Amino acid sequence: MGKAINKVILGETTLMDISEDTVSEDNLLEGATAHAADGTQITGKVVVAEIVDNLEDQSPDKALSANQGKVLKDYIYKHPYVSYDNKNPTEYDDQVLITKEQPLQNLLSYLTTAVKNIRYLFKMIGSTDISAIGDGTLTGGLSTLNSNLSSVSSDLDNVENICYNLKISSVGHDTTEYIIDHIEYNKTQNLLYVFFKNGQWLWIEITGKSF
Repeated sequence: MGKAINKVILGETTLMDISEDTVSEDNLLEGATAHAADGTQITGKVVVAEIVDNLEDQSPDKALSANQGKVLKDYIYKHPYVSYDNKNPTEYDDQVLITKEQPLQNLLSYLTTAVKNIRYLFKMIGSTDISAIGDGTLTGGLSTLNSNLSSVSSDLDNVENICYNLKISSVGHDTTEYIIDHIEYNKTQNLLYVFFKNGQWLWIEITGKSF
């Protein structure tokens, strides 16, 4: 093979000059031949994928036509998903079980239902800080409150065992100081009996609500 020539000059006339050409194997169609800027003959490497104009072809090396892109766009706009989201929900909606091979618009609708339910749960939980109750979680806080309520109920059932370091400065017109020794609760009569350290006592009727 002879030396590659990229420029031919006869006298002052340039008969051929391809020295500034930009063609190469990487931008020339596969199978086509040409000459590079240095004059060497080259064969193209660029493979142009076949274009298909349908949505059924599963060939991995073919390009989808612009027409089918328009078909997909029109389908999406003509078949919008239904949104179930609500900025201020008042109830919880049952969440549909998400299964395989669901249409896209169905999945988006299911997602908006989930977001709406999350909004409702946050609304029901509220924004009060409960970090100081239990371990700071909702379940931990409820467990602690339930335990405290049980303790209070137990104390009320056994109120006769509760001693108070309290002082009543006067009873009626008596100016004597009365130190409370203990209190007893009669559940049957719904009465509180207050016993003082000096032996005196009095009872208080609980009206409206019993312990």
